[in-house]
Order: sequence, then structure tokens, then C-alpha cells
Amino acid sequence: MKAWLEDAFPELRGRVTGGNSPVPPLVELSLKLIGLLQFLGIVFVVTGEGVFQFFGMQRAPAWYRDVVMKNGVPIMICVYLVVPQFLNGFLVSGAFEVILDGKDVIFSKLATNRMPGAEDIIAPLTKAGLSYVAKA
Repeated sequence: MKAWLEDAFPELRGRVTGGNSPVPPLVELSLKLIGLLQFLGIVFVVTGEGVFQFFGMQRAPAWYRDVVMKNGVPIMICVYLVVPQFLNGFLVSGAFEVILDGKDVIFSKLATNRMPGAEDIIAPLTKAGLSYVAKA
């Protein structure tokens, strides 16, 4: 798209950029918390009840024995596979937008639910004052 835009509209040469849509802050925070939970999960799996002895406890708390030890596999499946997969769905927005001068939306896949055709780009850009150079 960048090469086509720069060929069709010479005024845009060197001014076309692209990037990913920003991740919503709540999703970013959730992903960081999941990473922390995964790390703690590894510590609990590797050290077992020894992690509690490291912190000066004689024995593991009841919740650890009753919940974690009895349901370790389902908890790990959820923490390592299900929740991250769910959150990663928020990372990929499917957005494709053409924006002129950082503010004028020329085309938005999110709004139209489709990729643009040539006319979807050419008409708004020529209307905005850019010169279109047709290629034979």
C-alpha cells in the first residue's frame, strides 16, 4: 500500500508510514499481570511447598494444599493457555486505516468491515488536494 500510494500520489513520497493500533491500557495491564502469574506459577511448581519455608513459614497455607495442589494441572492450563489466548485476541484489532496528515481518516477497515479498493483511496485523496498520477 505504501509503494502504491507513493507512486500514485508523488507528494506523499517519504511521508507514508504505518504501524499497529495501540493496545488498550486495560489489556496491556492484564497481559503484564498474566506474565507475573505465570512466573509465580513456575516458582510454585519448581519449589513446591519450599517457597513458603523460604519466607519463614513452617508449612504451606491451607489454600495452597486445598486448591493449588489438588487442581494444579487445570490451573496451569488456564494460566498458560486459555487466559493468554483470550487476551491476545485483543492485541489484533484487524484495523487498517488510511489517515491524511495524522487527523483526516481517508479509509477505515474497522468502519467499513472490508479492505479498500483503489477508488476508496483515490477519491478522498484527490478531494483533499493531492494530485493523482495514473499508471498505464
